[in-house]
Amino acid sequence: MMSRKDPLASEAEPWLVFCYGDDIAGQTFYNVSEDSYYIMSISDMLQKGICTGSHGWVVILDTKQGQCFLLYPFTLEKIHLPPREWKSFKYNECLLSSSPHDPNCIVMFTYCDETRLLLCRVGDERWFTFNMLNTVGNFYSPVICNGTIYGLDTNDRLLRFETGHAGPIRSIKIKYLQAVPHLESDSMGANLVGFYDWNLVGFSNELFLVHKYHLTRRTGTMVWSFQIFKMDFSRKKWQIVRNLGNKALFIDPKTKGVFYSTTTGSSSSSRILRNSIYFTQKEDRYLYRFDMKERSISSALPCPHLNDKMANSVWVMPDAVQSAKMFQMMKMHMQGQNKALDEKEKDILEDSKKGDYFPISSKVVTKYSYLAPIVGALMRLLIVLFVRKNKMKLGLVIAAASTGALLVMSLVIR
Repeated sequence: MMSRKDPLASEAEPWLVFCYGDDIAGQTFYNVSEDSYYIMSISDMLQKGICTGSHGWVVILDTKQGQCFLLYPFTLEKIHLPPREWKSFKYNECLLSSSPHDPNCIVMFTYCDETRLLLCRVGDERWFTFNMLNTVGNFYSPVICNGTIYGLDTNDRLLRFETGHAGPIRSIKIKYLQAVPHLESDSMGANLVGFYDWNLVGFSNELFLVHKYHLTRRTGTMVWSFQIFKMDFSRKKWQIVRNLGNKALFIDPKTKGVFYSTTTGSSSSSRILRNSIYFTQKEDRYLYRFDMKERSISSALPCPHLNDKMANSVWVMPDAVQSAKMFQMMKMHMQGQNKALDEKEKDILEDSKKGDYFPISSKVVTKYSYLAPIVGALMRLLIVLFVRKNKMKLGLVIAAASTGALLVMSLVIR
């Protein structure tokens, strides 16, 4: 699983961050391009919830300590957000519009009732609450595109939010643009047996609308297929997208999705496949890939040590420099873990420095592997002698010796 390529030579690529354990006690960072993962324990992420991820940053909500802040896990930079009563705060979705170093960066929460918004700009002293009950009604899927916030209402109409360009947020203007398009039937007629699940995705100055087809089963629901549309702002019309070209789309239950170019950002050895949608699901440790051309879904288990209850994931995409720093920090963290091992494990690791963590047990077996050919030869001789009836007694002796050798071998390995 671990890649042998020098991580400091890697370009900026998506990372899938799993938070897991009792009360979210640790993290696993998985690099899709390298097909490698690192187990971490970042204190500012322990026993806290990740609300969303954007531009390499994550929004952290700590209901126990009653605080909310932004964290860049690749450098551990931390930015506090205005105080409020966080311990009982319940939200539905969260949006981080840009890097917090952008003076117009906005953090937005939608309440569980989907009729109220909580917003602030990074650096504001207090939050602004906007009630949409008498105007829009329910609101979902907030996303940023070309510096503007968009979303969908209960009637699946596209909305544009205007908050001004400087200073604390004091008011919001909403403009209705266009309803969602009519869905085409999937090749298997998925829309006849599923339910609607729209998500907006912003990519530079392009706005996409992604629909996931779900099938209902006894054990729950599963994603069956996807359809993607792109907004033509000049014609104010949604256009269907059948091919993503050199792009790949990454979706998780918490972020609205992030596009990645497989030509400008990735190296020749990148395992990210173009014209694909990579997605994860809630409390599911698998990584799925939808092939836009073949209209098929495949799955992989990137981090086998996780279980479904531990697997709450979010995509983050750092820039190239910070990605290299993250690799360096992970290597140092892993070295620290090595020092914490007991003396016996240290001796084993000294014999297996070239094999990462996983070959520890195999090195122990290899130490006594000279017994294997002896036992194998005895077993082959036993079979020949059993065929010959006149030498049955000798065969029994050999059988007893072989059994004894196997027992000795198993005790020594233990």
